[in-house]
Amino acid sequence: MFRSKAKRHPSALAQEKFDTILGPQTEIQGDIRVSESVRIDGRLTGNVCAETNGHVTVVVGAHGVVVGNVRARRVAVAGKVQGSIEALEEVELHSGSVVEGDVACASLSVAHGARVMGRVTASHERPLMNTTEAPAVPVQTSKKKVELVA
Repeated sequence: MFRSKAKRHPSALAQEKFDTILGPQTEIQGDIRVSESVRIDGRLTGNVCAETNGHVTVVVGAHGVVVGNVRARRVAVAGKVQGSIEALEEVELHSGSVVEGDVACASLSVAHGARVMGRVTASHERPLMNTTEAPAVPVQTSKKKVELVA
């Protein structure tokens, strides 16, 4: 949680190897299952489900939008996610990111200016949900807005 700012800066995400990149002009409708890291700079209306036995990272870039749930070993958000996020290891919320849904992970990094509207559970004892099925599409419920500021 108390890491150097260089680690949390969105430019540090560029150093990671991504096998799949959804460009800023790309719009996809439907669930995707990934076995390698993916970066989303466009718009995805659907769920992202990664194999839990791999070291899969899902990154939502500064202009990226995901309307659906995200499940992976590691998730970094600089853009917007309208759905739940579940990470076996770490979730990074960068400055300007918006998450409208619950976040469950082992470790959470939150930059000043990141917003979460949902419940946050950060625990090393939290197992991933059943990975044989795609996560459910988020249900619109009333949630309290929680703004995390450092």
